Amino acid sequence: MSRAGTILLSICFLDLTGTALGIYFGYLDEANPMLNYFLIRWGLPGLILVKMFFVAVPLLILEIAPRFDPIAQQRIGIYYKVVISAYVLILAGSILSQVITA
Repeated sequence: MSRAGTILLSICFLDLTGTALGIYFGYLDEANPMLNYFLIRWGLPGLILVKMFFVAVPLLILEIAPRFDPIAQQRIGIYYKVVISAYVLILAGSILSQVITA
């Protein structure tokens, strides 16, 4: 796995762990309305599976694509930077909104 892929996977894992623990102990709510639907419908195990699916599939595509198209490798590096930046900003905003409303 690429370095950027490892960084993104680590961020996603930390988000998943923090969210799952926060929900389990009653300190947090799922901020994402789409994922909250799965939490309500399938509970915490369902939320964990759906979050893992939404991370695994795009990450797998980003890791496999350069093998078929060497030119894509440069673009995928840019995609990783954008996704990591967006994920961190959205995660920080979500944490801040949870802290402010608490």
